[in-house]
Amino acid sequence: MKAGWMMAAAVAACCISSALGSMNAVDKERLRPMLTSEWLGRKAGAGREIQDMFHRHRFSSAFQRGAALGSSMLTEAVEEDALTPPPFTVVPPFTIATTKGDVEVAPGEDAAYLFALYHNDNFTDTLWFNSSLAEAFSDLPPKSHLIFAAKSEEGAAKVAELEDRCKEVEGFDRVEDRVHFIAEALSVECTEEEFPHCPLDEDMGDGLGTMLQAFASWGSFESRCSASWGEEGTEKEKHLDCVQARDWLPSVHEVAEEEEKGITAELAVWGSEACDSLPPKMDVKDKIAVIKRGTCSFFQKVSAASAHGARAVLISSPEDADLGRMGCSAPDACKDAKLQIPAAMVSAASLHAAEAAALKGDKVTLHLGSALRSERVIGLDHKARLREVGALALRKGRGMASVVKEAEAYAYEAGLASQLEEEDGKVVLNMAAPGAVFSGAQPLKGQAEFPDEEAMWEFNKMEVYLELQCPKLMDKSCGAWDYPVSLNLCKPQSNVQSEPDCTLQVARWVTAYGRRGEWLTDATALLPFVRHGGAREFVLKQPAFSTQEYLATVKLVLSKTDAAHTPLHTTVLFQGGVFDAQYNARHTPVEVSVHGGAVRVEIEAAVSGHGWGTDSLDCAEFCVTQHQFKARPAVRVDGELFVAKEEARRLYALAGAGSEEGCAEQVEHGVTPNQYGTWETGRAGWCPGGAVKVWRGDVSSVLHGGLQGVLSYEGLVEGKPYQPKPCHGDQCSSEGFAPEIRMQALLVVYGQRLAADDEEENAEGEGAKQEGGKLYPNGRPGGAAHTMKGKLVRGKP
Repeated sequence: MKAGWMMAAAVAACCISSALGSMNAVDKERLRPMLTSEWLGRKAGAGREIQDMFHRHRFSSAFQRGAALGSSMLTEAVEEDALTPPPFTVVPPFTIATTKGDVEVAPGEDAAYLFALYHNDNFTDTLWFNSSLAEAFSDLPPKSHLIFAAKSEEGAAKVAELEDRCKEVEGFDRVEDRVHFIAEALSVECTEEEFPHCPLDEDMGDGLGTMLQAFASWGSFESRCSASWGEEGTEKEKHLDCVQARDWLPSVHEVAEEEEKGITAELAVWGSEACDSLPPKMDVKDKIAVIKRGTCSFFQKVSAASAHGARAVLISSPEDADLGRMGCSAPDACKDAKLQIPAAMVSAASLHAAEAAALKGDKVTLHLGSALRSERVIGLDHKARLREVGALALRKGRGMASVVKEAEAYAYEAGLASQLEEEDGKVVLNMAAPGAVFSGAQPLKGQAEFPDEEAMWEFNKMEVYLELQCPKLMDKSCGAWDYPVSLNLCKPQSNVQSEPDCTLQVARWVTAYGRRGEWLTDATALLPFVRHGGAREFVLKQPAFSTQEYLATVKLVLSKTDAAHTPLHTTVLFQGGVFDAQYNARHTPVEVSVHGGAVRVEIEAAVSGHGWGTDSLDCAEFCVTQHQFKARPAVRVDGELFVAKEEARRLYALAGAGSEEGCAEQVEHGVTPNQYGTWETGRAGWCPGGAVKVWRGDVSSVLHGGLQGVLSYEGLVEGKPYQPKPCHGDQCSSEGFAPEIRMQALLVVYGQRLAADDEEENAEGEGAKQEGGKLYPNGRPGGAAHTMKGKLVRGKP
């Protein structure tokens, strides 16, 4: 039962630590020990006691939601128990005996560690011996360590074999002091009856003992798939690489009869992707149906097989694709359909011979089973916390490089932590209580209290920190899909009864496939909208149809930097929309008045392409679109606009869209590694588990303070307006959707801080006047004189 308390401690601490400042001294001191696993391990009713304490205090509604989640999960952990120990448990330092002597494992600011434990299976052999170790050693970040160990004498021999091999690998000499090999076998024991709450071996000590306990408890009932058939008088048997679906389907372990330890049935080839009403090529009733991957959702394939009476389903995955998580999401019914047959994804290469035998009339028997295995790789990050490492990719020898991707993420997170520490010249504002629950149906609404206007003008940089944590801190509790998330600023309301206008985007991200993420995103261009200081409302939201829940932490970071300029005025120019032949016609030019104190003028755009499987180019997610902005100076005389022929063109190409490793290469910049989906492939301006990129184009050469300007925009493909052509055959997918560009393009005017007693325009461009104070967003109207080059012409913007 202690495991449940430990899990609860981690979740509760995440959700309620900020409450301490709001409590009286008595309750504050009473709550602190409740957040320790030691107290939780001996104290019954902890969840309910903390809930009672919450109810005695009046917190904001956002905090109450987060606190309620933390305390309810605490109670749930008490009643249902949880992993032992939970992810994000802090591990004390310990010593390991390596082939080069004792090494102290002391995670913290100076070090992070990845432990790889040998298993006698194909996956581990491929990970250890068929990976590009040279690539892994080249990518290993500073202060990151790799440790190889085994749980049997046979495995210990493999550790020694790997050490010998590493010595011959190029680049090993540069990381030799950070790659360690444990010579003797370690005890990682757990019975099916104990799992997943495997006992702690106290003889191993709190540090190493906790690590080994995590290896045992974080394991799973792993898929075991095989095929057998007779061929020319001999019996053939083939092991199949497979990964079972989880969460929305029963596992083989759950549905198999006790004496069988799995499902054994004849193989039946469906003959297609099972995405239409056509019957299967072979009778699948009471058999295991083999269905090709692609075109439609996994849910549709399993539903079709279930309707035809199949006992189980194997989804045959192409050779160039990893065996990833078989997820399910809206609009499919998923759990509501109550499908009762298990499914697994299998490598087409390993299945090929068995499938060919079945097609020529031989009887092929498939066995789907499962066996309890411990975890293969576990991390200790720079905060000494236990971490899962996600789905490791083995294709093209990238296995060990995938392990190192996790170390890259730890290094990125360590950098974020230092940037969030308050110091002179920096203020960190909480938008809501850390760990508040957030979903599509429940946007997170919060308030940030900015310093007063005079103090706000001391800051010339604003960033947004966002963490989306899995609800139960485990990967398997995270949402399966890559959905957009945005933080929007609400306009001040004069009528509190009306619905607030919260359409101004501050920053945008995309959720990871089945994993958490955290990011620090620049939002300096939005500073003019909050310069007046005081309380401002924000909303964090994802699509309303999304059922994915997260524990969200949102912070606004204000900084004073050495940058010469500060944003004075920001104007929203263009939004995106459906990307079709009429896309450009819907984006008409915009006339702007340029702030009189301008010394630099930039177009800033967050642009991302979405949609695939409906046109010949796989637009707009996987095709390279170009986004061209044009700026022309202008002047309005007696109400008539004169526009110069001179113009500045700035082109933003969403390069990398469709590239094989475009997103995998962005882990050091914040993309979540080792996701349970096709996360590595480059997207148009975004990545699953990352922030949407922000592009800037300087147009100061043609837009001058105190005058007007005309801005125009068009979206292009291969340098021309987009003319979509329908997809054909394998290009099409029933899961795909129409091309779309999501965009917020701004015009940002930068300048120096101005004189104290100038009369100014409102920072948000609303035309209001104000006096007094020391620093203002806008200079004197028309305060900077410039001559436009080129011929003036009458005309509309």
